[in-house]
Amino acid sequence: MRFWRMAGCAPMTLGRPGLLAVLILGLAVAPLEARRFAGEGSDLLMGVGAHSKAMAGAVLASTDDVYASYWNPAGLSRMQGMQFSVSKNLRGRLVPVDFIGIAASNSVLERWGLSNTLALAYFHRLDLASLGRFDAQDFESIFLRLTLPGLPEDFDGVINSKTKEYRLAWGVAAARDPRWRFGLALAYIDCQTFSCGVRAEDPGSYEVRSTRATTLASHLGLQFHLNESFTLALIAKDFDASLQIDSVVTDAQGSRRESRQASFPREISLGYAWTIVPGLLQTGGLQKIFGHYSDHEVDFLILRQGWSWRRGDYALQAGLLAPLRLHSENAGNLKPRWSVAPTLGLSHRLGAVELALAVFADPVMSKHRDRAYPTAEFSLSYRH
Repeated sequence: MRFWRMAGCAPMTLGRPGLLAVLILGLAVAPLEARRFAGEGSDLLMGVGAHSKAMAGAVLASTDDVYASYWNPAGLSRMQGMQFSVSKNLRGRLVPVDFIGIAASNSVLERWGLSNTLALAYFHRLDLASLGRFDAQDFESIFLRLTLPGLPEDFDGVINSKTKEYRLAWGVAAARDPRWRFGLALAYIDCQTFSCGVRAEDPGSYEVRSTRATTLASHLGLQFHLNESFTLALIAKDFDASLQIDSVVTDAQGSRRESRQASFPREISLGYAWTIVPGLLQTGGLQKIFGHYSDHEVDFLILRQGWSWRRGDYALQAGLLAPLRLHSENAGNLKPRWSVAPTLGLSHRLGAVELALAVFADPVMSKHRDRAYPTAEFSLSYRH
């Protein structure tokens, strides 16, 4: 059952009497419900794909499959043939499928001595559900104000938000000497948010708000193979994105439409991959997210470290995720209590099919529950 149904709010067009009836019902029901909060999606530090999550997302320089469309499109040029993949968070309740992607190499550019691969991907960046009121200094309130600019500190009610991304990615490299690999990704981001509630300072004045925010974004990626065992990587994301925000607001005075544009933060990440001995890979990366998100500044710095041991058709992965800085101008410090979070994973090839499982502590839900919240990601891939 969705949170907004439990609170007595409904995302529909209502006349003034109907709206007031819904709000009165919401006031009557909401206090009987415990506070609830849940968050899922790729934006919550872990990214996408079981194999990548098992290595704590330290895959910028090693990615070479359909998930490169997310992590670094330059890695797509290392693919041969076609691959389809789907991933699911096994403890997720808000997102039915976390990632679906398909990629295929082609010979269109062979006459110019280039190999290239195209990919299409769909994934959930951030899904949120919240019920009740959290104090201004609670993690949940800080996180909601970070991700939903304009939300008041004393909001009391229901929030249901879904952010999806549709991405087209392309990777290209010189066929004879592929030391340099380049990638480009174009993304359409669509966020739809419904909220129904009051401000604690004015509990008699309810507001129902339905908001849609969209943007087009570009990502540029690079991989440079220094030699057969060492690769460097760089990716710049969302560097030209600007949000178009359209809202319908309904309260006791009626309904009105609001529109505005808002800035979107940028991301630059560096990474490396080192094959220590055949079958043993060490990777690392540093991710920087900065700039303005709507009307406030954000500054995130995240360190990632990963390892992969492959033996035959089996591979074991491990990783460490270290948020060095998670700060927002309007929401304050979001850094979790833990300084380093471990990740583990196992993958197995069965002919053209590969199964992968990652186990890790969900960063946001662990912070919400004030204890480790273990979860698992499962990926199924088919190569041809």
